[in-house]
Amino acid sequence: MNKPLGKIMRKLTGLEGRQENLLRIGYVTEVLEKEAKVRVECQDQDVLKTYKLPVLCHKSRCDKDYWMPDVGEHVLCVFLPYGQHYGFVLGSFYSEKDLPPVASCDKAHIRWLDGTWIEYDRGTHVMQVHCLGKVLIASAEEIELKAPIVKMPNPIITGPGEAEIKPVEPSPIPPPAEWPYG
Repeated sequence: MNKPLGKIMRKLTGLEGRQENLLRIGYVTEVLEKEAKVRVECQDQDVLKTYKLPVLCHKSRCDKDYWMPDVGEHVLCVFLPYGQHYGFVLGSFYSEKDLPPVASCDKAHIRWLDGTWIEYDRGTHVMQVHCLGKVLIASAEEIELKAPIVKMPNPIITGPGEAEIKPVEPSPIPPPAEWPYG
């Protein structure tokens, strides 16, 4: 084989090896809550124990979103082409062992391990909140309920009281000249 063709073949082989490892499926083995990162063990080709991988979220700058996967949760990871330590957890997914809690395109549903759940059905226009514990709603101004009928079996109403509002210090927004901002 001539030298230029051999060089091309080595590059293609290296590229193929990196491409095969871009997406990997694994199980969360450790959750680093304060860093919003996890470690994952992938057993699809060889056993790979990842470095700390950030978990993707909807927003992280001014508005913030936080929801970490559990240890043992099945996740999909993506890795950048220059190494297995540069990657992210894209998210979790349902399987034959972990089935979805509802089966309807009209429903948005969140369920927690303790049995608490929230659901909205856009087909029936019904929102349900079922909580095993206390529900706390605090407002710095007022709370207004608007409905033709309000049902409250055996209510115990106390008041007046001060709402306990804990302000959140907003992140400073840098000017565009300082972007990207990490």
